Amino acid sequence: MQSRPVLPASQLRLDQGHLTGFNFPTCDLANSGAFCNQFVHPHTAVPVQLSVCIARRSMVVKIDRFYILCGFVWIVAAMAFGFYIGAAEQLQYSNTHAHAALVGFVLSILFGLIYRAWPRLLECRLAPLQFGLYQLGTVVLIAGKYSIDGGNSAMLAVIGATITIVATALMGWLFVFHSEDG
Repeated sequence: MQSRPVLPASQLRLDQGHLTGFNFPTCDLANSGAFCNQFVHPHTAVPVQLSVCIARRSMVVKIDRFYILCGFVWIVAAMAFGFYIGAAEQLQYSNTHAHAALVGFVLSILFGLIYRAWPRLLECRLAPLQFGLYQLGTVVLIAGKYSIDGGNSAMLAVIGATITIVATALMGWLFVFHSEDG
């Protein structure tokens, strides 16, 4: 049995739901958003197996990666902040440091891995909203924790916590109702 060449994702271009330069004899990406792994290159007539998951929106395909990248940004920021508060002996901000590491890093990585493990979640139109809400809520929550730890108002923390809770509940809803083929 002959193996088909794998076309790198860098050579693909999505143009209004269709991959430019390829014939799709068995599926219609524009209507179904389905993933097909057998394509014929029009110039060489060679069957090609794609090594990329295709969905209707390119943003949706990358949410898992965006979450994991955001997680690494959060942990670097939390570590740098932890270094600063330790060096400056401003230990009253340790709760802010912990929240940035746990809510920012741990949950962002976890959500990214959930999206990666259950790719059907990426097809849901609410996935980009869930990602945006969670990251926004986390930023506002961390700013609010910084304000509280500095002896100021808790208003930002309340707003950020509310947004983060709604986004986390939305993630749970997506998982329960969109993670299995149905």
